[in-house]
This record gives sequence, structure tokens and C-alpha cells, in this order.
Amino acid sequence: IPFNKKILIKLKKIISSSIIQSYPVEMHKLQNLISVKEKINKKYINITPGVDGAIKYIFEIFSDRNRIAASIYPTYGMVNVYSKVYKYKIIRVNLVNKIFDIKKFFIKKTSFIYIANPNQPSGQFITEDNILKIIKRAKKNDTYVIIDETYIDFCEFESISKMVKKFKNLVVLKSLSKSFGIAGLRVGYLIASPHFIKILNTVRPSYDVSSFSIKVAEYFLQHIQIRNSFLKNIKETKKYLINECLKRNIKFQNT
Repeated sequence: IPFNKKILIKLKKIISSSIIQSYPVEMHKLQNLISVKEKINKKYINITPGVDGAIKYIFEIFSDRNRIAASIYPTYGMVNVYSKVYKYKIIRVNLVNKIFDIKKFFIKKTSFIYIANPNQPSGQFITEDNILKIIKRAKKNDTYVIIDETYIDFCEFESISKMVKKFKNLVVLKSLSKSFGIAGLRVGYLIASPHFIKILNTVRPSYDVSSFSIKVAEYFLQHIQIRNSFLKNIKETKKYLINECLKRNIKFQNT
């Protein structure tokens, strides 16, 4: 779904020699805009090069532990990739019709638990009550819980991010790639305790998000109606796709 030409014209005005030639100086403005969107203090927010970048950093910072993680399956493909790169063993917990066994997450001493919610690729959603059960159990075991909410804007449930104030072992991943439609910029962010953010910053490069990406992300967050229109178009397209499948007796999963 291409952006309106008027938007592209305004974005071109953002481009300047300093943005192209300079390293990113600060992200405070972008953090402030995300802070308003998420209704949480900016000290809990850290900008990352997409959610992929955040996941990679998480695998890196826990590499000094026992390199065992747990995840609901099926799950986002990069979890398997990074587990091989960093030599992790992944405990797979199957999710079938929103049902899973919480005990299986804790069969062994895990460094962290990764859950995409809504799940990718199945589209299933785990309720806040069940997420909280996992977080509380994990807290006792000194285990972090990573909730990837890349697709949260496509469901009626609210983000779990407000819980990071209460649970220091909770990390929530967010993206501007999907509901904002700006995947090419590679801008994501995580919401976590300031202590965890400090640890994560020890493994990241100095300039992992470009000046241009930061400026364009600021523009989209300042004009949230673009995101709202984009989401509306996607939902209308989904209805169209469902109707066409029904006409042709094609089986599909409505997630």
C-alpha cells in the first residue's frame, strides 16, 4: 500500500546534508514521542535497529549464562537463526488453540523466555493473565521474559508494556515496521527497566540506527493519523481476502 505522494514530498524536505553526512547525535526527541505513544516514561525506552536488532542484542547479553532459552512454537524464524549463531538450546513449548503448558518453560534453568504475542506466524494471542503467570514464575527463577509485540496493533488486546514498572524481568519489543509500514527504515524499540537497558547498551554499536531513520520515524510519530489510515487499509484488505477465499472455498485461518 504506497504512501500518499503528499507524505513523500514532506519527507523529502526532511533530507539535508547534515542528516546524510553526520552520525546520529541523539534520540531524545524520538524517545519522547514514543513515550507519549506508549504512555510511559522515556527512561524505560531504548531505540533499536528493528526488533531483529533487539533480539540479537538479547541473545548476546545472555551469552555469559547457560545459553538455554525457551519459546512458544511455532515462532519468529530469527529466534532459530540466533540460537544457532550463539549456540543456544531452545526449549520448544507448543501452542495449540491458545493452550500451552507453562511448566514446560521451566524444565531447565533458562536465561530468558521469548514469546511473540500476537504470535508469528500462527497469529494466536496469549491473554494478559497467562503472560503474568509466566512472568511471576520466571521472576522466582531469575529468568527474563521477552514479549515481542510487533503485531500488537492488529488485535484488540492491549500491550503488556505497562508491567515493566512492576516486573524488572519483563522486556517488551515493539516495531514501526508493520502498523506504520516503514520496515525499510529498520526502527524498533524495547520497553524495559533502566537497569536492563543499561546492560543492553554494553553490546550494541555506537550508531546502529541512522540519522535519516530517526528523523523519518519522528515524522510518522508526529503524524499518527498516517499509521491509523494504514491500519484501516490493511484491515479492509484482510476482509477482501477473506471474502475471496470464501468464494473459492479456499481454507484459511482468520487470526
